[in-house]
Amino acid sequence: MTVAVFGGPKELQEHYQARKKDAQSTLSKLPFLSKFVNKFDTVETSTQPENVIFWSCAWAHKGFGEGPDIQCLKEVTQLESFLKLGADCWNLDSLSEKFCSTNVEHTLAGLSELTVLGCLATKLGPTSVEYEPKLQFGKHSDIKVNFEKRTVFFEVTAMNKRVTEQKLESIFHKVAEWIWSQLEDDLLVRIEVDTGKLRFNEKGIDVDKSAQRILDFLKTTKLLSIFVGNFMLDFGWGVRGLDPTKSLYDQKLMVQFYLHELYQRIEEEPFLTFAKITSPALFDKCPVSSFWCYPAKYRAIEVADREVSPSPIAWIERNAFLSHMCRKLKEEMEQLEPGAINVVVLKAVNWSVSGYETGKILADYEFDIIKRHIEGFLRANIFPDLSAIAVYEGNFRSSRFVLNPAAAANVQIPLEFLERLIR
Repeated sequence: MTVAVFGGPKELQEHYQARKKDAQSTLSKLPFLSKFVNKFDTVETSTQPENVIFWSCAWAHKGFGEGPDIQCLKEVTQLESFLKLGADCWNLDSLSEKFCSTNVEHTLAGLSELTVLGCLATKLGPTSVEYEPKLQFGKHSDIKVNFEKRTVFFEVTAMNKRVTEQKLESIFHKVAEWIWSQLEDDLLVRIEVDTGKLRFNEKGIDVDKSAQRILDFLKTTKLLSIFVGNFMLDFGWGVRGLDPTKSLYDQKLMVQFYLHELYQRIEEEPFLTFAKITSPALFDKCPVSSFWCYPAKYRAIEVADREVSPSPIAWIERNAFLSHMCRKLKEEMEQLEPGAINVVVLKAVNWSVSGYETGKILADYEFDIIKRHIEGFLRANIFPDLSAIAVYEGNFRSSRFVLNPAAAANVQIPLEFLERLIR
């Protein structure tokens, strides 16, 4: 998910400072991770901190509601257990530098490396796992393990921001900044955008036209007039069941079923005026799916994408993902140990909409697309020292594997061996 936040220079800095306190509060219960990231003392809050570990710790404390984000809490707790496990036998100085970095790519890489390292050590024992072992010709691999009388080298990489995500950030930031300038009340507002309704050209998303389309929609519908108090509205599908020629107020009995949140307050101002001047026709090709707002200490606007598939953006994202995946894999081929068993591990963050890990919709179908693309990559590029590629999205133990058909005889491994090693 791509999220842009705008709250004015002073307010936004206060927001980031508050999140730093949240992150440090989380760290107070995680002594190993706290020391590893130097308590985030070096994290700057004058601009948005681009450190994924920082944000996991921040939302693990409070999240977007009253309680912690359970997934973030689970993630940082797991990191703590891995660091504790290897405290007496691993030198993780270079990994600590990545965790303290202000670069998204570096912190994501460090997170992936520690996840793989910790999962393997949990199963095999910390002394059976080595971090950054030295290779021939002076290079280093990420991880080395001894398993069933065989030595296996792991090279870990992770997908970082893609061009499409960068474009979405630009669009959302423009929208967030404009909304912030139009409101007077101190509110926390979150808008979700249906990316399938953005503007496209031969290069993909048209940033300027897409931003303008969202702004035109907000102006035409006068939607900002009901950004008051504690209120939410989800109209991504609801308006389709209403008569496009009549105002929302004129068919308020139907609004009760399709836009229930609005119906509950439709006789109050400013909702009354909004309902009388607004018709479902204005929501044709609506780029905004929903919004919510509630009173806050200061005004801050979040604009995020609501992922929809099939859609033009999903198609662009999928092709961009596959191309980026092959570029990342090719980079890792320079780090293989000649004549040894080498496995490249790819953390495929945010693959498609439904993902491919166990329990997700269309899991087999989704991974089959990745597998075919990787197999095509391996046919077009011969890497005799590569044994296999492991791909996972969130859980390393759920990795799917693609064996290298061009692997030299002495580095070939059966799928069953990888299953026993990683599961």
